[in-house]
Amino acid sequence: MLELSGIGILAAFLAGVISFVSPCVLPLVPGYVSYVAGHSADAVELNAHNRRQQALAMSLFFVLGFSTVFMILGASATALGQVLLSYRYELNFVGGGIIILFGLSMIGMAQIAIMRRDFRFHLSIPGGRPASLLAAAFTDRLTRRLRGIGRVGRRLHQIAGLVMIAMGVAMLTGRLSALSYWLLDAFPILSRIG
Repeated sequence: MLELSGIGILAAFLAGVISFVSPCVLPLVPGYVSYVAGHSADAVELNAHNRRQQALAMSLFFVLGFSTVFMILGASATALGQVLLSYRYELNFVGGGIIILFGLSMIGMAQIAIMRRDFRFHLSIPGGRPASLLAAAFTDRLTRRLRGIGRVGRRLHQIAGLVMIAMGVAMLTGRLSALSYWLLDAFPILSRIG
């Protein structure tokens, strides 16, 4: 029987194997190996000692390149975070105003044309759709259920808009944190989420 640490090592190994053969990683392996080896498979062969040295040097440069890119990305994300943090009060006002505007749009008090747009792909399949016969058998029940959802859906849409307006006002007044702490006190189950 495996010990607990052995199971953890086995699970980590299997996760690594699955990650390696995933469609995101496996196609990159030939390019990486070619880069590390310093030449393609059909290139002129070097002696074994020179190949090892070249592979070691190319691996080192590969790791240094990736490390440099990720350090630059991390530093830029930190700098952006610092800038946003220095303007957090102003951004709270802007964000609160946008959320209130969205809420007013949801309840129908503000008509914003760009938010009412709808983009769809209209595909025409020659010969009809194969599932249409199956759908026809359940159309009656489905139509009744959709009408019931439609009646409730509009009210839920308006309630969601009112909640958005309340959240926007809480952001504008700086009371959003107090509201979240009150919710955690009133409903302790929320502290277990996430």
